[in-house]
Amino acid sequence: MELAVSYLFLRRAIGLIGSLLPIVLPLGYSISTGKWQLLESVSSYYYTDMRNVFVGSLCSIGVFLICYRYEHWDDVITTLAGAFATAVAFFPTLPPNASSLARVVGVLHDVFAVCFFVAMALMSLLLFTRSNVPPTQRTPAKNTRNLVYRICGWLILLFTVLAVLTAFSPRSFTDAVHPLFWCEAIATFAFGFAWWVKGQTLWRDM
Repeated sequence: MELAVSYLFLRRAIGLIGSLLPIVLPLGYSISTGKWQLLESVSSYYYTDMRNVFVGSLCSIGVFLICYRYEHWDDVITTLAGAFATAVAFFPTLPPNASSLARVVGVLHDVFAVCFFVAMALMSLLLFTRSNVPPTQRTPAKNTRNLVYRICGWLILLFTVLAVLTAFSPRSFTDAVHPLFWCEAIATFAFGFAWWVKGQTLWRDM
C-alpha cells in the first residue's frame, strides 16, 4: 500500500509541476515587472527574476523522475528523462549577445530539451498505455486514460518538432507570436497532464 502511494505521489508531483510551469513563469514575470509580456521561450525566463522557479522546477522534475521506479523500461526512460531535465536547467538557453561558450551551452540546452520531450512522449505513448488486462476487458476509465495518454504523447512530439522548426520562422513572426514559447508551453503542459492522469487523479477505475 505504501509503495502504491509513493508511485501516485511521484506521478502527481511530476504532473503538477509540469502542468503549472508554463503558467507560473509568465505570470510570475508579469507580477515582478508590472507588465504582461511573453518572452521568446519558456527557457528565456532563466534570465529573469523567475530563474529560481525555472531551475528549481526542472531539478524537482529531474529528481522525481530519477527516483521513480516501476518496471524496467519505465525505470530506464524516466532515469534518462530525469537526467535530461536536470541538464536543461543547468545548461541555459542562448542569452542575448552570447559568447562562443554560451552558444555551445545553448545548443546543448536545445538538444537536452528535445531528448527530454521525446522521452516523455515515449512514456505516454508506449508505457502509460500498457495493461495486463485484454483490451476487451478493460474498464471505460482505462480506455479513456489511454486516449488521453496518446493525445498527450502526440502533442508532445508535434510541438517538439514545431519548436525546432521555429528556428526558421521570420523574425517579425517570432516577435509577434512567440511560437517557440507556445510550442514549449503546450509540450510541457501535455507531459504534465499525462503524468497527472497517471497519478489516478482523473478517470479512476472504480
